[in-house]
Amino acid sequence: MKTGYSLRNNSRTCVVCVSIKSRNKQAKERIKQWKKANPDYMPKYLHSYYRTNKQKILQRCKEYEKTAKGKACKAISRNKRRARMSEALRVPYSASELTVHFQAFGNECIYCSTKENLTVDHVIAIAKGGCDALSNILPCCLSCNCSKQDKDYLEWYLQSPHFNLERLTKITRFLNDRSNDYEP
Repeated sequence: MKTGYSLRNNSRTCVVCVSIKSRNKQAKERIKQWKKANPDYMPKYLHSYYRTNKQKILQRCKEYEKTAKGKACKAISRNKRRARMSEALRVPYSASELTVHFQAFGNECIYCSTKENLTVDHVIAIAKGGCDALSNILPCCLSCNCSKQDKDYLEWYLQSPHFNLERLTKITRFLNDRSNDYEP
């Protein structure tokens, strides 16, 4: 391999560095082509990797959140959510109204019917333009809510291991009954 400097374009560039950069570009192009040819591989691989290494990944995340950079990232995330919430249409509701609303669903997760760790799930996520109103809120366990994230409820629930046609009908009926209450 040649060593030295190239005087191409009136700049001193290391010949070795130039060849490494060109190899990196070729490698990136091969990877891009492989990903196009195998679109299903990575999601399956990542899912199986997470299942087999879940405890290790969660431990690493907890350790990261204790670092200065981790705390800063979490603060940024909270601030972004707070900003989205302030921009979203908000129809005020009280804690007692929310309690009655949850009781209408039997105080259980609408998706998996567990009664533990209930949270507020915005059916149409705030990040996707949903409003913060009782007409857009369903009781949801922490596990389902974290899994759903900002996905469309129907798309997510059809792929969920907890899928139940009766519960889907209940959700759809609720959304149809409430759709005329508030216009976002």
